[in-house]
Amino acid sequence: MRNLNPTKRQEAMSDQFFDGWEKSKPQTKWDKFVAENPSLGAYLLEVYTWNDFARSLIQGINKYGNLTEKQLSAAVRMHEKHLAKQKEQAKPAPKFDLTRVSELFATARANDLKYPKFRVGDLVLLPSRKDDRIFVKDGPRYEDTYFGAVSADGSFRRVRGCPEWVLTSLKTLASDPLKEAQAYGQKTGTCSCCGRDLTNEESIALGIGPVCKVRWGL
Repeated sequence: MRNLNPTKRQEAMSDQFFDGWEKSKPQTKWDKFVAENPSLGAYLLEVYTWNDFARSLIQGINKYGNLTEKQLSAAVRMHEKHLAKQKEQAKPAPKFDLTRVSELFATARANDLKYPKFRVGDLVLLPSRKDDRIFVKDGPRYEDTYFGAVSADGSFRRVRGCPEWVLTSLKTLASDPLKEAQAYGQKTGTCSCCGRDLTNEESIALGIGPVCKVRWGL
């Protein structure tokens, strides 16, 4: 080595010693765990802000460098459930056409019904006061359970947890609204369109008030 002062000589030796090495910070306990469990590590970082168990696992890894066998098994199960849920949510929603439902309400409004309501089975359908959506609930009151809304294009945007029977009822209604209105009237003794008691013989026989039948285009 050329004549160098002691400081320069030490730096040159150091450069030769580390030549080819990755000059980076020492690997932390967490880094080592993630290197061995990349998918699980990414998941824990994704959910730790609201998942106390994930937060405790990260703290344990940072302190001890690993997890116990039970902890690792529980974390893997939790991650697998998360992946399964994501896969289920990624499935396309079943498509069906509820345009006939939208047309019913358009007809009722055109016939001067300002806030029309339609009852079928255990459902009550009523229009939004802000746009052309039709809300689907289990009752007419504000506090009644909301299942979703039918749009003007016939699509149904349901809330998470909406029961399958709601979808079945809507599809049945769209396929034959008069039949469903009559079935409701004959079962309950009230008109599915206005909610009033069916009193005269014609209404009772039809299962729907004759005036309502015309105003809803049935």
